[in-house]
Amino acid sequence: MNEEMFLEAWKKAILLQHPHIWAYFGDGKLDREKIVATVDKDDLRPDKDKIKSGLEFLSGGERLYLVSLYSFYCYDDANTLCEPYDISYPTVGRLANYFQGSEQWDVLKELMEYFPGW
Repeated sequence: MNEEMFLEAWKKAILLQHPHIWAYFGDGKLDREKIVATVDKDDLRPDKDKIKSGLEFLSGGERLYLVSLYSFYCYDDANTLCEPYDISYPTVGRLANYFQGSEQWDVLKELMEYFPGW
């Protein structure tokens, strides 16, 4: 049950981002239909190399949200993504402060609630 709930929240989390950021997930060729139809979270796993090379082109909020999502996939590597951009690691308190009251915050809470591990 948690696995399915997490996948649905994960899809929402990706869809909340601008479509150019969808390329950082799965095979890098995602569209709305592919995301919605996905039945396995591994088909939507974040691509560290693409994220690492693309972070410099994103706004601070986009970076924070994307690194937050990546941290569900690989907590240890998420911190290394932050270092070159002087981003503070996305702690729950920082995320709440930045995103509280937004759709992003709602979906991050769902991800935390249903996270079955990767």
